[in-house]
Amino acid sequence: MEERMAKLEVAIYEMREMIGEVKGIVSELSKRVDDLGDNVSKRVDDLRSDTDHKFSLVLWEVTIWFMILMLVVSIWSYLILNIV
Repeated sequence: MEERMAKLEVAIYEMREMIGEVKGIVSELSKRVDDLGDNVSKRVDDLRSDTDHKFSLVLWEVTIWFMILMLVVSIWSYLILNIV
């Protein structure tokens, strides 16, 4: 009976050690998942910022081309109306 109790105590001790190892592994995985989440969030923010910047550049380019077109049309109209 004592031998069985001793084996049971050893088995319980070994299980506690394994549970401790599993807790350590889960804790490490949790940290890695948090780090991955932070990296993904940072990359999404960087992409959003880059996209906003590109959109801003396109908007400025369209605005400038529109102004040039309006200037050319205005000058052309002025010349046509004054010649006729």
